[in-house]
Amino acid sequence: MSFFKRNSREVIYQSKWVNLFRDSVTTKTGTTYPEYHVLDFQHPAVGAVVVNSKNEILMIQARRYIQNQNMWEIPAGGVEDQEELVLAAEREVKEETGYTVELLKQDYFYFSSIGISNQEFHLYFGQLKEHISQTTFDSDEINDVKWFSKAELLNMIRTNEIKDGFTLTALLLYFQS
Repeated sequence: MSFFKRNSREVIYQSKWVNLFRDSVTTKTGTTYPEYHVLDFQHPAVGAVVVNSKNEILMIQARRYIQNQNMWEIPAGGVEDQEELVLAAEREVKEETGYTVELLKQDYFYFSSIGISNQEFHLYFGQLKEHISQTTFDSDEINDVKWFSKAELLNMIRTNEIKDGFTLTALLLYFQS
């Protein structure tokens, strides 16, 4: 038996990417929560830590509307309908950087915001295959593409220059392996 029983669900917002629901739930012990807000993502997200022959890591500087800032991140994004996870990760790297990669393995899977969201994040580690074109990426979303050494990235983490949760988790998992 599940620990939670949903009593009702009110749709607050729906789109092809994310839904917002207000659920009423009762726990196994009988406690009722009349307003449990749920972010429901229609598709998982993927990201890739890509390394070149110098052991540098590929990063993008993304323009982020909510923060109104440019943020350093790993290439990442949403999985499209019927798309395989590894192919989505390869596509995101190519779209955001102009590079093609050989993704070696899915290293990790986690939920990005347990407690309010069902969003899955699948992390891949890969090697640079080839550079297609610097102009391939979407310049409305991506401000810059750059390779960083481990020391540079660790310093950026220490100085709070990297603020994206997906990227922080990905880099720390990569560095500990």
